[in-house]
Amino acid sequence: MPDSENCSGSGSKQRQRIAFVSTGGHVTGLGHATRQLVVARHAVCQGHHAVVFTDASGVAALATASGIASEILVNIEDASILAAALQAHSVTHLVIDVPEPAFPALRSLAERWPTVLVVSRVGRDFEWFGSDVILIGESMSEWETLIDSTASSPHARVHSGRAYLTFRDEFAEGIGMAAGSRPESILVAHGGADPYGLTARCLGALEHTTRDYTVQILLGSANCDVDCIEGLASESKHNCQVTIDASDVAARMRGACLSLISGGNVRYESCMTGTPFVALSISQRQFDITEQVSGMGAGVNLGVAELISDLEIAVTVDDLVLDVERRSRMQGVMTGLFDMGGSDRILSIALDSAKTNSA
Repeated sequence: MPDSENCSGSGSKQRQRIAFVSTGGHVTGLGHATRQLVVARHAVCQGHHAVVFTDASGVAALATASGIASEILVNIEDASILAAALQAHSVTHLVIDVPEPAFPALRSLAERWPTVLVVSRVGRDFEWFGSDVILIGESMSEWETLIDSTASSPHARVHSGRAYLTFRDEFAEGIGMAAGSRPESILVAHGGADPYGLTARCLGALEHTTRDYTVQILLGSANCDVDCIEGLASESKHNCQVTIDASDVAARMRGACLSLISGGNVRYESCMTGTPFVALSISQRQFDITEQVSGMGAGVNLGVAELISDLEIAVTVDDLVLDVERRSRMQGVMTGLFDMGGSDRILSIALDSAKTNSA
């Protein structure tokens, strides 16, 4: 597929070659890769060449489906191997979005290419490098802000705020049905890989509800528990439907009165579709990040999963389904929290990084 196929606004004045380095799989999930594929696709639509370097075949497949070139590097944390690949592709700009522990090994790349780091901090901080750092899921009370970075890096510009969230095109349609018009349908969406098994946990908890629901369960092909989850769904008292690699996630969200989620991009996608969420966090850090959104009134941040009982989950779901007024207030808060411009902002920072490096 040509780089610019199905894009509007292509034909940049100066075509750049931008590399996106990201990981994904059973342990890390696909959140890092998913958001960078959105930015990479936007780069292609602006007339640039984008290539994704990853260690996961699932990420490469997603890139191919989006019309983006990709290359699988098994030892992606080996900077010398990655540098050779970048050089072979004549890369001009570099965007790195990996789990925190993987960043330090790639530091030397910033000495050769204008580099932007996209960071989801989970408590394993490292010394930042590159020209720019974009913090995802922080300073959510701000639209966009520059943070004093002298403590972590005296050279990098550090960006944060709601403006840097990215969304696939399917979320551009907005909220859709009002809360009071939505059917009593529950969406269970813990990310494509769900490495902590929260989908199965939620299905067990939903057996304790006092009401019966239609339950839509979204899984990715990277999920290791598909057979177990399908078994739980078939035995449930609810009308459950399991979908693997759904291509209409936004539409399914718009058709649900609430979503059961963990963290990551799905908490923000719920906001884009006006679907109040009940969040179970895998860690205190994830709870704190979700609290920035739920604290505004967009959902229920129930707590760290291992500290919550199944009955608490069931009662919270029943109460929120019945409380249409509360769901309507949540939907009102969600309206306008985010927009579709995050990919353009990240791309602009990446393209501007060469100027920063040469200043």
